[in-house]
Amino acid sequence: MDRKTNQEKALAAYREKQKRIAALLSKIQDKLARHAEPVVSWGHVGDLGHVEELLNEIDTFLN
Repeated sequence: MDRKTNQEKALAAYREKQKRIAALLSKIQDKLARHAEPVVSWGHVGDLGHVEELLNEIDTFLN
């Protein structure tokens, strides 16, 4: 029988989500570093503008 309290389960789930988000951020950083190699176009600039908008939404949401 599982004797963990609801709070302990929530904390474990929260920590797992943090690990998954950290892994996603690492993947995003890797992809960002490779995004425009070897040539940069205005399409790349637009892509990053969209990424910036999405990240700003996340930043606002977490505040």
